[in-house]
Amino acid sequence: MILDRSGLAGLGLLCVLIHESGHIMAIELLKIQVDRIEFRLFGINIVLKKGTTVSYRQEILLALAGCAANLLACIPLYVLYKFGIGGKFTGTLLLFNLLLGGFNLMPVVSLDGGRALESYLCLKTNYQKAERIIMILSLIFLIPTAAAGFYIVMQTGYNISLAAAAVYIFVALVIKSGKKLSCR
Repeated sequence: MILDRSGLAGLGLLCVLIHESGHIMAIELLKIQVDRIEFRLFGINIVLKKGTTVSYRQEILLALAGCAANLLACIPLYVLYKFGIGGKFTGTLLLFNLLLGGFNLMPVVSLDGGRALESYLCLKTNYQKAERIIMILSLIFLIPTAAAGFYIVMQTGYNISLAAAAVYIFVALVIKSGKKLSCR
């Protein structure tokens, strides 16, 4: 953000705050007992109070709440953009929210869509089958994401966002493959 002169990093951060606020609002609405919230490089980690459990249905809602916040933010932004209010700022904020919410909906390990699907599969099947499905879907989404990301880097010479996201997904996939899926 220090090196960004365009202001795009700040808009991106605003969209991340909207996303994470969605998760926090869901926690409050579901009255889940939280010990602390840790802010990390790739999102937040919510540490529950000792003895607090979250059902699979609650986990699905919690996972999807961030994406929902981004996508819901698109509605007023679209209206403002269509009426010419805010100009390029509004259009960029609309696009960033749409991209962040949509990207996080991918059914991939470590993204919100993957967390929601993992919880849903744990409701319906055994953990070996759920783990296999999550891993296969993650690979299916990783390959075109990585290809597109590296294509964009080659074309622009500097835009590494999607390539970095692909690397993040790959690392999460490798880490996940070393752990057992936690179907409770």
